[in-house]
Amino acid sequence: MSGFELRLAALEEFEALRHMLDVANEYAAARSPEPQWMLMDRVYAQLRKGIEANQCYVMTGEDNVPVASVTITEADLYTWGDMGNDGRALYFHKLMKDPSLAPPKVTPRLLKFVAQQAIASGKEFVRADTKTNQENLIAYYKKFGMVEQGERPYVKSSYRAVLLQIPARQLLTNCEAAFST
Repeated sequence: MSGFELRLAALEEFEALRHMLDVANEYAAARSPEPQWMLMDRVYAQLRKGIEANQCYVMTGEDNVPVASVTITEADLYTWGDMGNDGRALYFHKLMKDPSLAPPKVTPRLLKFVAQQAIASGKEFVRADTKTNQENLIAYYKKFGMVEQGERPYVKSSYRAVLLQIPARQLLTNCEAAFST
């Protein structure tokens, strides 16, 4: 994957990442009953907050153009409730790519990075959540070994979230295996 760099996002990249989020959302909407992200003003604010808190990572390609991104947090009380602050996991959010710019197998590369960060931080698990109606995305995460941990309502929303979890070392192994196929 020469020519691509994964690093912390800079606030100056917010507009490019906001555009990528819109592109990724349109891509998901074409494959699911509705877009992955709703209430976009809130999602944009969360993206900006992740950049400002040094939680958002960006993969860049030629000319330093963002091609993919993921936000990683140490807690997620918003969706996971008390379990979201048990100190045992890292959480990934807003994993996205620009399908026209991202390299092949970019998602396993981002998930591998999340697993590496979890292991380096002494965390046992990697966790994620998505809306219950995002069946394709849920199935995709399950291909990497993520297991459903139940459902919870999203705060301030009529949507429900599927909670997904995997041991960090297992995710790392599964992502490495994805590169050999």
